[in-house]
Amino acid sequence: MTTIRKTDSEILSALYDLTLDGGHDGECGSVDETGYWYGLIRFSTEADELGLPGMAGAIVEVDSYGFKGYNAYETTEELDSAWADCEASAAGEEVEDEYYSSGRPG
Repeated sequence: MTTIRKTDSEILSALYDLTLDGGHDGECGSVDETGYWYGLIRFSTEADELGLPGMAGAIVEVDSYGFKGYNAYETTEELDSAWADCEASAAGEEVEDEYYSSGRPG
């Protein structure tokens, strides 16, 4: 078996393309209203293909400047917790997770 290694930018591009094609499982926020848009992707079999073997899913983020990023999660529990923080942040609520709160670490 050949292992295909992908760079973070290739993984991000593939994940972002999934959101454009409607392949995401949820979304919240708005770059126009809140400054951030989040897309939830739950993996079934595509994790290996995307270069994220063993991961439960990922959250893609786009900010008002067009910058994109993602976080991948090993367990469904971690993914669900992070997604709850995204939803709370998009609704303007304070969240415990420093990454998804306003004033992201830089």
